[in-house]
Amino acid sequence: MESVPDDGQTVRMATVPKVQTGGTVRPVAFSEFHPDNIDAVLRAARFVRLDIAGIDFLTPDPAKSWREAGGAITEVNAVPQINRLETFDVFSAVLDQLLPEGGRLPAVLLIDDTDDPGFVAQIVGEAQNDKADPGVLVTNPARADRWESAISGCTAIGDGQAVLRDPCVGSVLAVQSLPDILANGYALDRFDLIAVRGIADPASAGQLLGAPFRPMFDQADVVTLEADNAAESFGELAGDRLQRVADEREMAKTLLACLKSGKV
Repeated sequence: MESVPDDGQTVRMATVPKVQTGGTVRPVAFSEFHPDNIDAVLRAARFVRLDIAGIDFLTPDPAKSWREAGGAITEVNAVPQINRLETFDVFSAVLDQLLPEGGRLPAVLLIDDTDDPGFVAQIVGEAQNDKADPGVLVTNPARADRWESAISGCTAIGDGQAVLRDPCVGSVLAVQSLPDILANGYALDRFDLIAVRGIADPASAGQLLGAPFRPMFDQADVVTLEADNAAESFGELAGDRLQRVADEREMAKTLLACLKSGKV
């Protein structure tokens, strides 16, 4: 109490810089960091095998290299409190980095009235070999139960929640019959590609031209077999985004390309 600091003099009140003990937090842009300092914290995270880490890096001047100004990493937090202060929107930055495509998985809808799992099993097997980690979304429970043992290599098979909540699923192949779509709607709200195979009643495909079914085709590409009697109706839906292929092998290749990258 007998000491009076000079004007402009800095007095260290505590040896541990913490917000809880009166420290002040301010954001520091990447442009304010010397590349050596950024490299140091990135290497620290890689060294302990962390994708997200809170790294305490102490230095008197972040704009200078730690080799020149001095500095040290004092702690690496595996579960950092990244948004403890409301003034920094760290969550959004992390999510944008981890989910550059908005978190959507590549999704294909196969409209198929047949009850033969062979075509789907072929696609799943090849997708698994290409590390697409497919999940098969089947809205008909009876069909899902019958097909589960026939489709080997599938990351997950079942209804929407069972497939979409599985963190190992990297792409989604939804299989629905046309009557199921007309009665209950689509399995997902958006698909990158819609494939048509084995429509039992081609005339009923025209019902997809009306609300609320048509908007699904406004952005998705559509692939049909050249010999499919329902191709004309789907051509009206997709316009120049309709692709007709000669056989099921060509159709399978198109579906695989979408499952692998989200693009046809």
